[in-house]
Amino acid sequence: MDFKVLLPQAPSELRHRLQRLINQSLEMAPSEKKTLPVWRADFFDVETSPFWLNLNASQKSYFLNSMSKALLKEAISIEHAGIAYANMMAILSETQEERQYYTTVANEELSHLYMLQPYFQFQVDIDAPEFSKQIAHFVENESKRDAIILIQVLLEGWGIHHYQALLAGTDNLELKDAFSKIVFDEVRHHGGGIILSQSYGIDLSADLVKNIQSVIDAVRVGPFQVAVLLADLNRLSSVPEITEMLSSIHAEQTTLAKLKLVQQNLAKILSDSDLERFNWQPWSLTEMSQIIASSVDNSKSEDPTTAASL
Repeated sequence: MDFKVLLPQAPSELRHRLQRLINQSLEMAPSEKKTLPVWRADFFDVETSPFWLNLNASQKSYFLNSMSKALLKEAISIEHAGIAYANMMAILSETQEERQYYTTVANEELSHLYMLQPYFQFQVDIDAPEFSKQIAHFVENESKRDAIILIQVLLEGWGIHHYQALLAGTDNLELKDAFSKIVFDEVRHHGGGIILSQSYGIDLSADLVKNIQSVIDAVRVGPFQVAVLLADLNRLSSVPEITEMLSSIHAEQTTLAKLKLVQQNLAKILSDSDLERFNWQPWSLTEMSQIIASSVDNSKSEDPTTAASL
């Protein structure tokens, strides 16, 4: 089946007519474009770093706006993928109850999307972040049983903790309510994945191990986006400078904590011996610094005192 996750929008007139029907179904009023919510510096673990404190007000605003857009773009793209995944799984269901379950999941993912997308508009089929494209690849290409493990057990389990952090890190009360609802739903989506994966049986094939490791590797590399932007704003280019910056934002500790969360989610369905097949070692600060240094291009950076966003 030729199934695409990240689709283009419909032409304008058709889009607006369909959106009215969707809003009626969701019992939601049409949403106007909303002001970009900004997450606090402590969400990014930079608030006590001298490399943050050295920035001027314009640079700090640039950083927080840029990172907040990145967070929303990722969350919105993931909800698009969640809708596609749930609809595909409804088609592939083998029992009435499974189809009914995935139909409810699709409706909840759609509700999440409509709560988030007024805060940030972009073309998801063109500008989705790389991590979202990786999720889309899993949905489009992996077997049903592997997809349940990758999407619902691993990624939605991770999503529970991520959305809880997003909820705590913003002062926007309306957005807090949205993330609270999303967390409530994600717990059930994750739980359903555990039930179904155990029901179908788990075959930890070489291909599944490779895909799980690719997700783990995305965590092992550390707070890449945060570090690249902070290094760029401080005009850092050498590995020792960037290593010092990473240490100041507690990159190693936060990466270890996130890896532990990923491991705990997989431990719900995998044995200790299965978990030992994966590389859980975070990159060293020096390794993180080397890849960040190669990504920072100071000569082409926008002036952060005049730029409002990336």
